Amino acid sequence: MKKSTFLANFAVWVAIAAVCCAFLAWYNTGDTEAARTAALATVPGTVGIVLAAPVLLYAIGAVGGLLFVYLKKVHVTSTIKSGCFIPATLALALFVAAVVPVISLGVDEGLALPTVIVVYSASMAPLLIVALGVLYAVGIAPLKE
Repeated sequence: MKKSTFLANFAVWVAIAAVCCAFLAWYNTGDTEAARTAALATVPGTVGIVLAAPVLLYAIGAVGGLLFVYLKKVHVTSTIKSGCFIPATLALALFVAAVVPVISLGVDEGLALPTVIVVYSASMAPLLIVALGVLYAVGIAPLKE
């Protein structure tokens, strides 16, 4: 993997992880119940509540996988590369699909099946989401010659 590709991906995923950590720290250590209620009443607050934990888990997997792929100089075949990148990208598409109903329908009617799937999987299968982040890193690894 080229150093510029690694640094760009690494910087993006670390920044995403930092934003998710900051939101989760603010939301979970808030002093008042009024702040939590206010966050639930707004679309950005609801999106943060729905996506912060799963995206943080995915980012942790992506950062760990990127470090492993870069430091160990992993090279993969094209079959493995596409076999890893496709499910990792589909997981990101599911994250986007989870917030579309919240944004388009509003906070009150915006909870739909993709939203429930993302929230449930983040709480019941966090290692699966971390593994999908690792698959992302393997999916962008360089090809064997």
